[in-house]
Amino acid sequence: MKQGRALILFLIPIILIIGYILYTINWNIVNDKTKHNISYTKVDQQGAQLKQDPHLLLISSELGINVSDLNLAMVDTLPGTGYSQATGVFISPNTISIKKGQSIEDTRKVFAHEYAHYVYSRSVVSKETIENNYNIYLNDSWLNERLNQYKDCDKLCISDEVHSYSCTTTLSNLLDEEYNNYCNSIIPNRSLLF
Repeated sequence: MKQGRALILFLIPIILIIGYILYTINWNIVNDKTKHNISYTKVDQQGAQLKQDPHLLLISSELGINVSDLNLAMVDTLPGTGYSQATGVFISPNTISIKKGQSIEDTRKVFAHEYAHYVYSRSVVSKETIENNYNIYLNDSWLNERLNQYKDCDKLCISDEVHSYSCTTTLSNLLDEEYNNYCNSIIPNRSLLF
């Protein structure tokens, strides 16, 4: 019995290391494809062609996010953000572009953040939600500093950013159970972001 337990304790780290190596190899293969601008093309429910970067498809799958109606692009330069530090952008109605050259962890976080913008854009947002999110912004120094770059952002814009940051950063630890459950419903495996 003790030998079996010792064998298991010996094998667990080896299995974890092998799993990490295989994951890294898969990441590098997919990342290499994106360097050469390889993407998958598919047709959405309305018959429109979608381009989906395999790197972002892998990330969406890891996070448990359905991207069947989204264009997903890895790009050298982000289109029309106007913010020098931007690493991703959601372009309405259905495109997420992520800047190349980031680590897998950063790419995952940026992708999830932009996906949260997509979800917000498709929601009917009540005045109460806008006010609640705006109050979170007013009372959180980190968000105030982070959103300082958005000079022309009104309450609706701030609410959208608070929504996206709340579901994709450690800020979610400060949210009530209902909001955390909501965030988990739109990004099922969001624990990968922390």
